[in-house]
Amino acid sequence: MEERRYCDPLVVTDDGATHKLTRIGLAKSLTDRLQCFAAVHDFAQLYTEYEWRRDKWGAGFPDILKLEMQLTGSAKSNLVTSHDIVAVAEWANHRNIASIECPDTLRLPLHSAAPRAPSVAATDPAALATQLRHATKGLGPTTLSKVLRFAVPSQLGVIDTRIVRVVGRGDEASKREDWLSLRVRNYGSGAHIPASQSAWPRDYSKWVNILRLFAGLLNGSGVACPHPHGFVTNGLRSRGVWACADVEMALFAWASQSLKGKRSRCSAI
Repeated sequence: MEERRYCDPLVVTDDGATHKLTRIGLAKSLTDRLQCFAAVHDFAQLYTEYEWRRDKWGAGFPDILKLEMQLTGSAKSNLVTSHDIVAVAEWANHRNIASIECPDTLRLPLHSAAPRAPSVAATDPAALATQLRHATKGLGPTTLSKVLRFAVPSQLGVIDTRIVRVVGRGDEASKREDWLSLRVRNYGSGAHIPASQSAWPRDYSKWVNILRLFAGLLNGSGVACPHPHGFVTNGLRSRGVWACADVEMALFAWASQSLKGKRSRCSAI
């Protein structure tokens, strides 16, 4: 198998500068398996196959674009609003919007106050998820991670039930890879990720690190992410550069296809 060069994913800051993300660290055995996975899956194709309600690549992922513009705007002031949180929950098809309680304005350390210094989002995603959970009610791990993903898409991604079913525990019939210790449960109202399990939020940081590793491999190999035009023109992405949220979207498409029994295409790189 051809050796791939790892390249830390670049983050574009508000002033147009870039810096490298800090990786949290993964076991070598897992890193080797992730590299093998990247060698046989076409992430660019999978990204174009992502679908969630109105969001399709051919349509430009319109709702994702709108939410990213909204929440990254709030995040520049190191905050999210109740309007941001409810908008994400509605996009996510949250089971009980009325159960959500949150302050009108919630301050979070999404970006560092010091230029080029790493933020909590970069160094400790689990701490960020914990802070958001303690300040709100009615949000489970998936929705918490979605709020953070839209606030800082360059550095974070969603941990979704489909992902956990395929790479975690709790649905052995659907499992394809062994990357996470997180477990899904289904008590009759659909699969969800219980926040009470010991692997949460530790595995959220691990998942983010997996996304960063894949982003580094893809960017280091010169594989361009086929972003819809609006993400580049609105300053949300550097053309072709994989962000953590982009990798997560590709893996969500792969997990969705795996659950349907469809084979994803082999890598073109």
